[in-house]
Amino acid sequence: MIMVLLGEEMDKDELQEVLEEYDSEKNGYLSFKDFVVMMKGWKTRFGTGVERVYNVATKRGAIGRARREFRKWNERAAREAEQIKEAKANRLLEKQTINELTLQYREHERIKAAREAEIELREQIGIPKRYEN
Repeated sequence: MIMVLLGEEMDKDELQEVLEEYDSEKNGYLSFKDFVVMMKGWKTRFGTGVERVYNVATKRGAIGRARREFRKWNERAAREAEQIKEAKANRLLEKQTINELTLQYREHERIKAAREAEIELREQIGIPKRYEN
């Protein structure tokens, strides 16, 4: 808001860059001390003379906007790659859990089948069933 009153026209990305540049505590907020430091050097932050023309063109003009857009695109690609990596890790963990549960289930089924076979064999031989309390 103050920047607009001072005659600055900035997009969101440019404001974010200014915040990152002057936020000394890196908490996403500009303290009064940071604000004073920023305003003290505001007119000369891009330099003077030819240096200023170059810096304004590369940071505020079309080149600056293109650079910010590229940075957003590049960061998005990195974020998506990280999300894919995380999803693959979760999927692998899920598969391992399913395999462990399947092995446990198979073991229970094997024991159950062995018990049934034993009971059937006892019946064929004529040995009475064991009753458990």
